Amino acid sequence: VKFFLATDDAAVKQRLETKFAGRIITQQTRLSRSDSEGMLGSVVDLWTLAATKKIIGSFGSSYSELAAELGGIEMVLPSRG
Repeated sequence: VKFFLATDDAAVKQRLETKFAGRIITQQTRLSRSDSEGMLGSVVDLWTLAATKKIIGSFGSSYSELAAELGGIEMVLPSRG
């Protein structure tokens, strides 16, 4: 199984790339959402995420919810704990 990772958190990205080595697909662009390059990367991530089979979202993430709605796909949330 391969996972597409859309995040703007460098620590999360590093942790998941380590934990799921060889199974993570992600952009290698700036994670910042405060400049045009980062914002463009965010839009690319959004539409790429919307084209996946299922989204494992984050609690309270409107980004995950929007991607699921755009793609008409299921979004699940990991259990807390």
